[in-house]
Amino acid sequence: MADQNIARLLAQRSFTELGARERARALLDAGSFRELLDPFGMSIAAGLCSYLLVTREARLGLNGPQVIEQEAGLDEYDSRDRPFIWSLTGGEQRHASGLVDGYVSDDVEAIRSELHGLFAKGKPTLERSRRHAWFLKRLRDVDTSVQADAAAVRSAYQGA
Repeated sequence: MADQNIARLLAQRSFTELGARERARALLDAGSFRELLDPFGMSIAAGLCSYLLVTREARLGLNGPQVIEQEAGLDEYDSRDRPFIWSLTGGEQRHASGLVDGYVSDDVEAIRSELHGLFAKGKPTLERSRRHAWFLKRLRDVDTSVQADAAAVRSAYQGA
């Protein structure tokens, strides 16, 4: 059923006009990790991608701001504070932190151009999913006793 819905959407609109989840479903073959998109979100599926390309409005994290706020409390994480959210998990921050491969404006031509460049690179020498030791080291070094800010996030992932 999902395949028919994607096919119908692609017949009506271009690939770039689809929503993020719809694009991911269209790219992932049936029987692949497609089932990760709904229960857990896009960031788990993103970890399986060769390259990640984001815009300023993109957010990349295991939980959305509302879930974090619910668990940690409003004083810890205000999901309505968009500049704060983007400063921690937004596209610009993720790119500056080295967690994504490309950062472009929210423009079809800019995205298309960057995608062509990434496809031309071919498969990365070391897949993102095989870089787990690097990610785990960065997480171990995070000081969880203080509220993270944009500078601390960049520092943690840049290895400073």
